[in-house]
Amino acid sequence: TIFRMFTLIFYHEPQITHQVIGIFGAVTMVLGAIGAVAFSDIKKILTYNVIVGAGFIIAGLASFTADGITGSVFYFVHDIMVKALIFLLGG
Repeated sequence: TIFRMFTLIFYHEPQITHQVIGIFGAVTMVLGAIGAVAFSDIKKILTYNVIVGAGFIIAGLASFTADGITGSVFYFVHDIMVKALIFLLGG
């Protein structure tokens, strides 16, 4: 839904809206990585890794280019499959 919202509704002022979501994506990546480094439990590390992945997806959306959005969608599909398998191994 965030892809539809930012590509169909908030496309009028991309220099404002997409810059803000890009900053949120960068902050999400950094804080997720810091959270992952802070723990030694594999389950918590994997959980924070999901947060980092969400930041990557949001950063691709913030680029507001066809390649960025396509890359975010492909990364999202790949991330779903790989993280599910990693959680099965880590659990």
